[in-house]
Amino acid sequence: MNSTQTTQRPWRPTQLESRAYNQIYCHLDKERHGIVALEAVRSLISRAHIHHGFVQKILQLAVASGEGGADKVTRREFYVIMKMISLVQSGRPVSMLNLGECSPLPIIDGVDLQRSRSSVLSYAPQRACSSSTSSISSISSRHRSGSSSSEDDGAMTDRSSNSTLNSAGLFVDTKLADLARMKPSFGIQTPVSTDSVTELLSRIDEVVSSADESRIQRRATENELNSASSLRGELEARMARLLLICQKETAENSALAERLQMEESRLDTIQGQVKHMQKNIAYIAWQRSQLVERLQRTEERQRHLEGKLEQLQQFGGGSGGGEGDLAPRPTVSRRYETARRNRLSSVFVKATTTS
Repeated sequence: MNSTQTTQRPWRPTQLESRAYNQIYCHLDKERHGIVALEAVRSLISRAHIHHGFVQKILQLAVASGEGGADKVTRREFYVIMKMISLVQSGRPVSMLNLGECSPLPIIDGVDLQRSRSSVLSYAPQRACSSSTSSISSISSRHRSGSSSSEDDGAMTDRSSNSTLNSAGLFVDTKLADLARMKPSFGIQTPVSTDSVTELLSRIDEVVSSADESRIQRRATENELNSASSLRGELEARMARLLLICQKETAENSALAERLQMEESRLDTIQGQVKHMQKNIAYIAWQRSQLVERLQRTEERQRHLEGKLEQLQQFGGGSGGGEGDLAPRPTVSRRYETARRNRLSSVFVKATTTS
């Protein structure tokens, strides 16, 4: 298997890297809780003298899964952080796909990794950097010669290291890598090729990666579902408020329509009354004009009768002669006045009766 395919699969630290990273991790996790504070890791990274932008990117990539929470770092995440620091210091691009590339141990002020380096010098070359297909016996002999000095480095033993590295969801697994150094328990002892073990590890890594992706997608789906549910609740509340407003507006519009109908009916009544009054006014004006005409005619007749009366008085005065008897004149005058009054009374009585 070529080096390109090796760097594309999920990363597992080499023995040298595991011991060096474990030494630093045990120094931070003195209480053996299996988890360290993020601020302590950030303080450790600051002593590696790398750019602040790389620090943010490393923490973002390594702690993206959130295994240890918002302010904690697990062992697996710490190993990834250390590997990325070594990539930055060696001029490599920082990426999860580049973790399998060969790089020296990180250089951190105040941390001496020479003891971890000297304790594993007798080990075989690392899987990520080597294409060698050495036999199982040679690998086993190197493993035995190197494990004798592992108890003197002040860190964890091989047994505790393997049990920790083989925890759930931890890519940094050395137990599966030891399959290449094991011999069959029965039958013919045939060596197991490194390529077959690497292929098996790649398949396992793919399954684990797909499981991680499924878990991430499930969390994203749950978050989207929760947000959609909250949005639905808000929309339902808004729709309920709008429905109440519409009902209130409908009731007000109905009341306004009833008032409008009442006002229109009152307006029709007033218009009818106005028309009736106009007719009455016209009739009264006509009656007035009739009375004025009759009064004018009466006055003309009165003047005419007065003229005749004067003529009669003049005639009576001239024909009396020597007798000097003026008795008939008052009688005629009295009769004229009586007739005049009677005529005027009859005119007003007729006008009143007609109206």
